[in-house]
Amino acid sequence: MTIRRTLRSLQRTPAFTSAVLLTLLLGIASVGSMFAIVYGVLLAPLPYGEPDRLVSVGLRAGAQHRMQQPPALFAIYSRFAQSLDSVGFYRIGNANIWIAGDDAAPERVTATWVTASMMPLLQAPPMLGRSFSADEERPEGPHAVVLSESVWRTRYAASTDVIGKTLMVNSIPREIVGVMPARFAFPTADTRVWLPVRTGTEPIVDDFAYSGVARLAPGATAVQAQRDLVAILPKLADFFPYLASGSSTVTWLDEAGPTPVVVSLREELTGSIARTLWMLAAAAGLVLIVALANAANLMLIRADGRQSELAVREALGANRLHMATRFLGETLLLGAAAGVLALLVAYGAVRALVAFGPADIPRLAELGVKPATAGFVLLVTAVVVVVCAAVPAGCLGRASLSTRLRDGGHGDSTGKAGIRLRSSITTLQIALALVVTVGSALLLRTAYRLAEVHPGFDTAGDYAVVTTAAAR
Repeated sequence: MTIRRTLRSLQRTPAFTSAVLLTLLLGIASVGSMFAIVYGVLLAPLPYGEPDRLVSVGLRAGAQHRMQQPPALFAIYSRFAQSLDSVGFYRIGNANIWIAGDDAAPERVTATWVTASMMPLLQAPPMLGRSFSADEERPEGPHAVVLSESVWRTRYAASTDVIGKTLMVNSIPREIVGVMPARFAFPTADTRVWLPVRTGTEPIVDDFAYSGVARLAPGATAVQAQRDLVAILPKLADFFPYLASGSSTVTWLDEAGPTPVVVSLREELTGSIARTLWMLAAAAGLVLIVALANAANLMLIRADGRQSELAVREALGANRLHMATRFLGETLLLGAAAGVLALLVAYGAVRALVAFGPADIPRLAELGVKPATAGFVLLVTAVVVVVCAAVPAGCLGRASLSTRLRDGGHGDSTGKAGIRLRSSITTLQIALALVVTVGSALLLRTAYRLAEVHPGFDTAGDYAVVTTAAAR
């Protein structure tokens, strides 16, 4: 009965109901969407086995510049690093793929070359078939390819007998040995095929185009692993004495001064975007506060317009707690509706980001509205309901019966106290709106400048090539 009466009360004021509902929806949906993104990218565990033991293995030349690594380091690290259980190297590039005999034009896709150790290292088994074998790394080994689920579905109609069939990759027929599930988005969400790294037999250091991933040995830390690799690095000259250019590896080690860098894989994947996401989350939080102030102000105005009615009810014997529950009931219904709609909006926003967002956003394919997001939205909704109900109820508790009868009769709302409260809320709204506007402008300027920063390698062509500036 109480719910029905509250619904009728809200239906009698459609403008107020729509305004509050849309205001709360905007605020809750903004923080809910950003929480889903921040949680999925920065906070959720990586979708690999024992993710806390996974580290990125890099190389720094000089004090600051990161550089890509040669496959020769993979052989050295795999052989001598006691603090690492296993090591894998990879590089990102492009490839043309098509099915022999198919009339469709070749498709240019993102491809990733990986060592045979990579999928077992990540503990990411294929959904069909197997990962690469050591034989497929040899220069004269069989040509193999592992498909992404998207290629498997679009080109092979999700056929379960795809293993063993042939896919043309850069005019080379390759046997399909496996299919990775959609959740496997390593190293980027737009990777469509994986190819085995071909390790040369010559004792030279070449092809500075690779990044590294490793799994720590039980009990080892990233700091210990870095010390281990620093001690191992000079062995590179013992087993690979020359660079492809003909210069001495010892000379290169002395002059370039490369230093191994080991950090957690999560930090490596998300470090470049973490600050931006936290800034966006803070902006969404300010939007919620502005929306909350707007909704509270609307609730206060609604309470002001009902002062005469409430005063009469009190004069007839109704207690203030009973009257305060009317505000709570209205706010609870509006908040619950806004929370449910906010979850739907957040789901749509996240799905749109996954479908149309930049592929270089780390962990993009993993994003979704998960139970943690639903719990966060529920918590925010509860806070919103309490605040929006407390503002008019608090004014009701402070004003005496005679004051409310006098002020209500003159149409002067809750009197001077109410006017001061509304003025304070309005001032807060203006201040927060100014902060959001200025912060958004600064964020756009920062994003533009970050986009203009040279990444240290040339992304054109079939693979990344380290530039001179990055190698210094």
